[in-house]
Amino acid sequence: MEIVKYLINEFLEEYYFEVVLLIILSLIGSILTTNVITHFNSTLINAVQQKSMSDTILQFKYFVNSRVWMALFVYGYKLVQDVIMTNLKQWLRFNLIKITLKTNNENLSNINFTKLNTPINRLAETCYYFIGDALNYTLPYFMFVFVSVLYFLYQNTEIGIIFLIGNILWAILIYYVWPILRERNINYENNSIVIEQHLVENLNNVDKIVSRGQIEHETMIFDREKQETIDSHRNYYYSVSTTKFAIELITIVTMFVCVGYSIQLVYNGKLDTIQFVALFTLLMVFKERMNASASLISDAIEQLGRLEAIVDWFKPIENKMELLNRKYNQKDLPLEHIEFKDVSFSYNADSEPIFQNTNITVEMNNNKIIGITGQSGKGKSTFTKLLLKLYKIDGGTIKIDNENIEYIDPDYLRKHITYINQNSRLFDKTVLDNILYGCKDQNTCKEYYKQILQYPKIKELYQNVKLETDLAGYSGEKISGGQRQIANIISGLVNPSKILILDEPTNALDKELKMELLDIIRDFKPDKQCIFIITHDKDVYPLFDEQLKL
Repeated sequence: MEIVKYLINEFLEEYYFEVVLLIILSLIGSILTTNVITHFNSTLINAVQQKSMSDTILQFKYFVNSRVWMALFVYGYKLVQDVIMTNLKQWLRFNLIKITLKTNNENLSNINFTKLNTPINRLAETCYYFIGDALNYTLPYFMFVFVSVLYFLYQNTEIGIIFLIGNILWAILIYYVWPILRERNINYENNSIVIEQHLVENLNNVDKIVSRGQIEHETMIFDREKQETIDSHRNYYYSVSTTKFAIELITIVTMFVCVGYSIQLVYNGKLDTIQFVALFTLLMVFKERMNASASLISDAIEQLGRLEAIVDWFKPIENKMELLNRKYNQKDLPLEHIEFKDVSFSYNADSEPIFQNTNITVEMNNNKIIGITGQSGKGKSTFTKLLLKLYKIDGGTIKIDNENIEYIDPDYLRKHITYINQNSRLFDKTVLDNILYGCKDQNTCKEYYKQILQYPKIKELYQNVKLETDLAGYSGEKISGGQRQIANIISGLVNPSKILILDEPTNALDKELKMELLDIIRDFKPDKQCIFIITHDKDVYPLFDEQLKL
């Protein structure tokens, strides 16, 4: 639940003034309800019973004024609530996205980030209702009970003690059933998430399910998951209904005892009529509030259970929360020297190590092109990803210009080192927007972009695409694979960073387009301090000034 605690702390820090104001207003509202409103209700009823027209009119005026001022007070209270609630849901979603990105700014989590879409939205929505209920209902109800106890104790000690015991009893009940309800709710939420994730998997693979004749098989799995979810849901809500009934029973008994004892005090002359009506009115309000509180408690348990079920998806992120406030050395580096010393690395504990006590030294200067070659799985791409701090090494040290990479800001590295990987996916923006994505100098990038578009094969490749207006589609699906691949490579070439890393840039390109791309890379060589090319393609080798074999 670390991520939830972080969100709540950040929220309270950012909205400190509004929350404190809400607490003060809630306390004032409870005092007005218990002392002012009930008093004028009682005096009006008493005046009517006494059949005193002048006194009735006077008390009626007080009653109307108190209600009008109370309505204005509630309006102001709601305005403060609205300031918080209108921002809260988007604030939560924004901060969850920010946390996901920042905690993966170095040492990427080995998870499918697209699967976090549902958990992020569910967590944001659940936190929204949890915090909203706490501010809009739990806080006012707590203040009301607190002030009511003091009011009853002030009016009559015996009634106050009875009222206090009644509240303690339902609090003990909640304390007892809370873990049981939470366990049953977590079971229900886990079943709900499983069926939602299964649904997403099926929708992503409809063609495979149909073509392999697995419709019946998948339907049977859904049917089993559906029944498990229904059973766990029913089990939870049966428990909730029983708990609500027990709370209502305690509330009713408390009210009956308080009212009965108050009647006895009136007949004994220890309580006047106005006090009795005020106490009776407050007890009626208390009963209605407690009925609502019972529903609120079940909602809180449901929300907490949902939170506990959802946060399991964020475990890899929660383990890196310290990165949110990490400080780095701020120092300009020439980025000329790389040293891997006794470096060990594997992607997970069960996989073979990619590097084991490996030593590598590379000089990145003089506008040279360095080829990184070797068999698949030997660490060619991993070498550059470690250089960019996309992953954390298991042992040894990596130094750039004799500075331990551990203390270098990853954003500083990525400002000066552009990495174009084998993945040719694009954003659903225009092709030009994708090419200029991450560019630190838009004017320079656009000049380079115009130069590249003058090459005949590049021009031919995009002859049917309006680069400045046509959207690439989800993951770039509206353009061809070759167009996506070249768009990514162009984005690296036009970015005026010192170092450029191209991972398998010629893979799957036809011969003529490939040779023109090699000419483009050669033409851009003077504009780069160093270019790394990871490749198996022997046609690329003539470009190399040096070769790093892994």
